[in-house]
Amino acid sequence: MTVTDGAIGKYTMSGKVLLGDLSSGVYLKLALAEQGHRPDGVSLYACESLRDFEEAVAGYVNDNGDPHLLGAAFSTSGWDVDGHIDLVHYGFSLDRQQLCGFLGTPRVSLVNDFVAKALAVPVLTDDERVQVCGGAGQAGQVVAVVGPTMGLGGAVLSPNGRGGWVANHCEGGHADFAARNLLEIEILKLMMDKYGHARAC
Repeated sequence: MTVTDGAIGKYTMSGKVLLGDLSSGVYLKLALAEQGHRPDGVSLYACESLRDFEEAVAGYVNDNGDPHLLGAAFSTSGWDVDGHIDLVHYGFSLDRQQLCGFLGTPRVSLVNDFVAKALAVPVLTDDERVQVCGGAGQAGQVVAVVGPTMGLGGAVLSPNGRGGWVANHCEGGHADFAARNLLEIEILKLMMDKYGHARAC
């Protein structure tokens, strides 16, 4: 199932970017931002279906003055394959071309949620960072982003050599279970006997 046809409408205000996140439970987070800037606030909507998604997006844009959208980006678990992303935890799919028509904008990105988190790291302020281990970090080094989702999510942020960054996703939750002692070896045997395969989470 994909987003249905039908544009939200014509926009008359200055250009904005629509940001959305569908990575936590059955909720959709939406925000508007000036291009290259952080949003001022985030709105939360219940989202259990494609209809909920469309109504939330249309209502949010309308409530914020129907701005002209320069583009949009939506983050969620999984990744874009040929302009299409399956929202496995939501039960529906998004298609880039249909979203462009729905939003009336030529640019829509579908981004893995941990790639989005990684891309946010360079713009975090000092009071938004907490050092948890190791020595002082060095500017311009590779950054790893790891966190719990429905499994173990991760992404790597690397400098691109031109003052910017490149983010790549990875799936820690799909790593094989590596037994390290006799007890874990017995657990691995039991799981392989029952399921044929054992993952780390």
